[in-house]
Amino acid sequence: PGGGGASDFALRSYGRGSSEWRGIRQQLDNRCFVVGAEYTISAKFRLLNPSTGEGEVCDTNVQYNNGERTQCPSVVVYGWQCQGGDVYWRFWNQIPEFDWSKDSFND
Repeated sequence: PGGGGASDFALRSYGRGSSEWRGIRQQLDNRCFVVGAEYTISAKFRLLNPSTGEGEVCDTNVQYNNGERTQCPSVVVYGWQCQGGDVYWRFWNQIPEFDWSKDSFND
């Protein structure tokens, strides 16, 4: 089941081995973007324990990859061959006073 949106589907990333950098990737055709336009990125996340399938907690105050696997998921945007060079932006949840729910999808 998905996150309860208009189309109730979800993607799953699992069996990632020891790397914390592997996840779901969507490559977008740069011809679809309008120069100077602003875009909104939104996503819902849920962490599951691979052994039990139960929801897991994460610390929304940790906004870096701390190596302890306590940080919540983030969204990364890569831009290749951009004017001024390639870009790498990581976005963490910026909702004030946000509490992660281990039992549901989170913004």
